[in-house]
Amino acid sequence: MNARILDRTLLYSSAIFLAFWVLIPFYLIAISAFTPQAKLFDYPKPLVPTTFSSETMQFFLDARGVLPSVLNSLVVAAIVIAESWRATAIVMVILVAGLQLIPRDFFEAADLFGANRLRRTLYVVLPLLRPSLQSALIIRTIFAFQTFAVVLALAGRNMPVIAAEAYSWYANNRDAHLAASYALLLLGLTIVFTFVYLRVLGLREAEVKR
Repeated sequence: MNARILDRTLLYSSAIFLAFWVLIPFYLIAISAFTPQAKLFDYPKPLVPTTFSSETMQFFLDARGVLPSVLNSLVVAAIVIAESWRATAIVMVILVAGLQLIPRDFFEAADLFGANRLRRTLYVVLPLLRPSLQSALIIRTIFAFQTFAVVLALAGRNMPVIAAEAYSWYANNRDAHLAASYALLLLGLTIVFTFVYLRVLGLREAEVKR
């Protein structure tokens, strides 16, 4: 019981620390953005500012290229979300099938030794789920390198990707050799990542014999 309380305390403490670690820089940036330019470089800065001004933010927004960069970042975020959603279904099917293959005896043994939910996940679920994770990552990587239609639909030709370049050189420029070079590059990257996944997540010989 004490071990579970300690683990939960450490988990919550780590989550709170990471939250403050991420949020404090955002808070300091927000303070600087609405600080008058005359006091922008004053030190030390007060945690709760007494004067606010929009001149610093206005100077930032008026700078050339800021808004196009922000819009480009939003387009990239939209592409990442859409492309992730495209392969979510097959990845979830693989992972759920892997979870269903884990015998209940392992969870009962973990409960018997007093393991909490976090320890069961780290030391029981994830090691037994490695073959499914391996297959899901390989398929997801192949889908990622084949990203083509989503990028063209959301960003057009403003954001070139390898698959789109291969198509463009073959269909528009009639250069089959350069298009084949891009396709060979895609194949090589896919093979490299697949080999890494097989080495990192593959079962060792001793584990298979066990």
